[in-house]
Formats: sequence, C-alpha cells, structure tokens
Amino acid sequence: MSRLLELLRERPWAWSVPLALLLLNLMLLSTYRALYSGRVTGLESQIESEREELAELSRLAEQVEAKVVGARQARDGIEDLYDDTFATEQERFTAIVREVRDLAVRAGLRPDAMSYPEQEIEEFGLYERSINFDVEGSYDALRRLINFIELSDSFLVLRRLGVNQTRDQQVRISLSLSTLFSGRDLDPEAES
Repeated sequence: MSRLLELLRERPWAWSVPLALLLLNLMLLSTYRALYSGRVTGLESQIESEREELAELSRLAEQVEAKVVGARQARDGIEDLYDDTFATEQERFTAIVREVRDLAVRAGLRPDAMSYPEQEIEEFGLYERSINFDVEGSYDALRRLINFIELSDSFLVLRRLGVNQTRDQQVRISLSLSTLFSGRDLDPEAES
C-alpha cells in the first residue's frame, strides 16, 4: 500500500486528471438531472393533459356516433314511412277505399256514394286524398265505425264528422277520412 501512495505522490497528474473528470461528470450529471427533472415534470403534465383531452374527444366521438346512428335510423324510418305507409296512390288507394267500405259494413252502415278530393302538400312531397261519404244508421253503428277506423293498420285520419238525427231515431252521418300518399307517381322524373 505504501508503494501505491508513493506512486500517487510522485505522479499527481495520474490521479488528479481522472479525479477532476469524475467531479466534472458528477457536476454535469446533477445539473442535467435538475434540468431534465423539470422537463420530465413538464412532459408528464403535458401527457396527462393530452390524456384528458383524448378522453373528452373519445366521449364526444361516441356522442357523435350515437347521433349518426340515430340520424340513420330516422332517415330509414322516414324512407319506410314514405315507401310503405305513404306509398304511392297507385299502390294503396284501392285497398284503402275497399277497407273503408268493409269497415262501414262491419259496423252496420252502408256507404252510398263516395268522393275522393285531393290536396297536394308540396312541403313534404306528399298529397292528401280524402274519402267523403254519407251513411245512415244507429249511433252505436257510428261508434263501431269510428272504433274500427282507429284500430285499422292503414294510415287514416278522421277529418270531419257530421251527425244529424232522422225521423225514425236513426242518424245521418257525414264522414270525411283522409290519408297521405307520396307524390312519386305524380312526378315523371322520379321514376327515372
């Protein structure tokens, strides 16, 4: 060991240079850690902020997707409504008139003459066709007819109902029903 101490005393440059480098490295490392630690903390807070923003954007994306699904369902529902419920007159009108006659007969009433005025509803691309007729019968038959109309699967709206009593305890009933049709069969360009 004494030999080592003698060598260290004889050659101070041999140990002083590595010692100076070691001290310099320790100083640089502590300075770098202090600077880097602040930067790491800043990056960690930025990462946390980005995570929160990502979570908010994910929540908003889910809401938008739910609205898109709802809009698609609404669009499909509207298409079904126009294609099925408000199908063209050519596709449904005869069946509806037949159904109204059958409902009146089932209720115990006999419709005589029927008229079918129409009115276009340009705003929605639809038109309304009315079914107007008069019948004579009992008040109970009238109630049954109205009930049958309400229970019908067809889209029928009771627009007007007039009731007058006749001499023989019967009532004279004036009815106006209406239904809607899509206007596609009226527009020759819609078929092409």
